[in-house]
Amino acid sequence: GGEIKSCYATGGTTEAGHGGALYLNSGQVKMTGGRMHYNYSENGNGGAIYIRNGNFFMEDGMPVITKNSAQKGDGGAVFVTSLINDENETVKVNLQRGKILENTANNYGGGVCVDMEGNATKADVVIGVTGQGVTEDDADPMITRNISLLQGGGLYVRGMNASITIN
Repeated sequence: GGEIKSCYATGGTTEAGHGGALYLNSGQVKMTGGRMHYNYSENGNGGAIYIRNGNFFMEDGMPVITKNSAQKGDGGAVFVTSLINDENETVKVNLQRGKILENTANNYGGGVCVDMEGNATKADVVIGVTGQGVTEDDADPMITRNISLLQGGGLYVRGMNASITIN
């Protein structure tokens, strides 16, 4: 039930100012509730969350990421990338619960941007609940009313070894 609100990463160039609310360099972010809203990266990527060399999970509960902005970059809500360049590595983005809504990006991925450009690392994006025992009562994730000025209003995935599964 926590909240991260009205945080800013300004940075002086497009090489800085990533992750308005959260910047993670290697590891994983797992949201099981709470809200991230009204955060922005002024010059970088990831209006709310920037993950470099890691994974992102929205699983249990009802986490909400809303009204965040990557004002000059990608991933209005969430930006995930890998700089490892290892064909045996896989970056995972699993959106099984929660809402990503009303976020904006100046470039790619108004809601979520997964960018593996120039890397051999695999990207595996799963949206929806998977596995045995899934019922109609399970809360489906929502990526809605996000805006990007170039491509991928809701979701943008780039990479030679990327896969997207929507259940």
